[in-house]
Amino acid sequence: MAEIQLQGMPVWVYAKNIDDNRPVAPSRLINGGVGESYAVEPADLPGYQYVKSEGATSGVLDAQTHVVTFYYRPDSYLEAQNLEDKYLHIKTAVPVYDDFSTEPTTVKLWPGMVVKVVKRVATKDGTFWYQMADSRWVRFDMHEMALTNDDGQAKDPNGGWQMQRVWEPVSWQAQGTIDFVPGRTLNVYDQPYGQVIGTIENQVPVQITEQVTDDADNIWYHLDQMGWVASIYVHIGQ
Repeated sequence: MAEIQLQGMPVWVYAKNIDDNRPVAPSRLINGGVGESYAVEPADLPGYQYVKSEGATSGVLDAQTHVVTFYYRPDSYLEAQNLEDKYLHIKTAVPVYDDFSTEPTTVKLWPGMVVKVVKRVATKDGTFWYQMADSRWVRFDMHEMALTNDDGQAKDPNGGWQMQRVWEPVSWQAQGTIDFVPGRTLNVYDQPYGQVIGTIENQVPVQITEQVTDDADNIWYHLDQMGWVASIYVHIGQ
């Protein structure tokens, strides 16, 4: 009498943008019999860099569904951060972009406008970009705009934000480790949102001497004899 092999539950394999959780490639499905082994690896996707995986990338098919998610980030991205309750106050006319790899559109943001932003991206050339709630992008320049928690509904339309361009550092001594993308280097700036003056490898121990909290409550660390980096990329402690 022939043996009947039971069909195992499938392995679903997804490829997603780590910053917004959107698919960047069609999902894959791995089928097989109970007891058969499986192994999956991240695919090379043009225009994207692999970041990390979630779920067991190898194992044995059984009576349970397995899910593996590979996370990617666009090649042009160096750093990315989702934002909540952050707003740009526009000081001078600035162009708007459908994507920061394209030419500006004919639309501009005008002085006095306040726009909600949902994401901040630093590209490899050291430029900061902010994505508005309608998915369009603005290139950040501290002389043309300011990032704050103020939605513009306060009685005082100035609210003091127009004067803030440089933040006063606070002495703060701590040791930490760079916690960035494996295999990638992190940009180091001459000041928060300033010019790139160098890079630092992932997992390198650092000594912090100062910190700054900007108008939107983002914290930056001054690394001893190096420069400034965003605090989200530093793990405090040895």
